[in-house]
Amino acid sequence: MNRQEFEGDSFRTKCTEYATHRLLNLLNMKNISILFPLSNPSCNTCNHGVINLMITGGAASYTYLWSKNATTEEISGLLPATYNVIVTGQGGCYLQGGATVGIQESCPAPVNVTTTNITKKNALANWSYSGGTPVKYNLWYKPTGTSTWMKKNNVSGAVTTFPMKNLAAGTSYIWKIRAQCTTLTSPWSAEATFNTAPAKLSDQTAGMFDLKLYPNPSNGIINISLSLHYESQVIIRIVNTMGQIVYASDEGIISNSFHKEIDLPSLPSGNYIVMVMHEGTNTVTQWIIHK
Repeated sequence: MNRQEFEGDSFRTKCTEYATHRLLNLLNMKNISILFPLSNPSCNTCNHGVINLMITGGAASYTYLWSKNATTEEISGLLPATYNVIVTGQGGCYLQGGATVGIQESCPAPVNVTTTNITKKNALANWSYSGGTPVKYNLWYKPTGTSTWMKKNNVSGAVTTFPMKNLAAGTSYIWKIRAQCTTLTSPWSAEATFNTAPAKLSDQTAGMFDLKLYPNPSNGIINISLSLHYESQVIIRIVNTMGQIVYASDEGIISNSFHKEIDLPSLPSGNYIVMVMHEGTNTVTQWIIHK
């Protein structure tokens, strides 16, 4: 329940004439406080708003005339709008003011989330929104099965698409979105998934000069050093010759350079593939364990 309050002096105050007895009535009206408790409708076309005047001070016995021609203290069935009232007291003195019935803010979750224009490194997030124009959106995405979200928290409230860039080729992704309204935050949308296009062998090996893997061969301990051209999520996977993942790690968002030592003493001797996803590319190299 909202309340708008106007003291008598905040209203236009007037008597029909200023004889002595009229002046006394005028002063009496200036001591009145008029409160406008109101209930807002829930949408632009909803007509269940209510205004109920509460008058304190002054002398009793008032008449009311609203801009919608009602003559009662309470008016209901109101659409969002401003409603004015004239409160007339003894001697023809009156106060004139009004209150605005607004809309209760609604902040629903975005719907119809889909992904289009999918390439090896980019994809376009699409959604619909029924709650007007929010202040902004929060759009989060990440590779499926990982824990670190790439967070885009200042997506314009005027759009319903957003390009997700610098993705890893041949990777499954998941994304979700929510609206930030004036005072409320919506629930998250349903999660959408998509797969980026697979990389060609030339794409997979293009970043090998950025990746250093040593010692190679080794006895099961390997160091991975990576130089990044820009901030990027880094994911490491090691697979055996049967295509089984023997090691996986989501390193989160990394800037500039990255180094990690991995100790896998239980792996048998043999050939392995080390894949490092970064900057929208799968960097692939061979690793040999010799014990």
